[in-house]
This record gives sequence, C-alpha cells and structure tokens, in this order.
Amino acid sequence: MPKPIPGTVVQAETPSWAALEAAVGVVLAPGFMWMFEIRLADGTRVDAYKHVASRRYLYLGEDARALTYRGECGYVRTDLEQAVAEVLRGTDVCGQRSTSAGRRRAA
Repeated sequence: MPKPIPGTVVQAETPSWAALEAAVGVVLAPGFMWMFEIRLADGTRVDAYKHVASRRYLYLGEDARALTYRGECGYVRTDLEQAVAEVLRGTDVCGQRSTSAGRRRAA
C-alpha cells in the first residue's frame, strides 16, 4: 500500500472545477460542491468536492487523479473509477439520492 502524503488545507474561498469536470464530466459535476483546496507535502494541489446527495467527498489532484483521505496520516492515491463509484454509491444515475437505497437502509 502506498505511503500516505500529509496535506494541509490552504484555502476555502476560490473554487476550482477543472479537476472535477475532467474526472466526472460536465453532466455530473453540478452534483458536487467545491469545499476547499489542500496542498500536499509533495507540492500537489488537491481539491475536495462533496457530493450533494451522498454527502461523500471526492479528493482530486490537479491532474484529476483521485486520492483517499486517511485521517491524520494524509492522502493516498487511489483508482479514479473506484473513488467516483464510492462517492456516487446510493444515488441514481443523475446523482440524486436513490429511493431504493433509502428503503434498504430503513429495512
């Protein structure tokens, strides 16, 4: 497993949508909120996006590579498709909360 890279939030005022649009496309991008920018110890810029319906985070490097947050340990590069699938889990094709997912949780 790759070693986590520490990172620090550097700003939460000026959003950047380029990495998100490159990763998920312009159709799914509106389903996300930009939250903040992180600077990793190796100098990589990472943007944190939160999905409106699932409330899960997608961390994307400036090169649109996905990362997983490992708490105080830092960030680890991960597979983009898996990261997007995890963020969208429990939502329908349009990124809205799936009613069937809600019924499964209630059961």
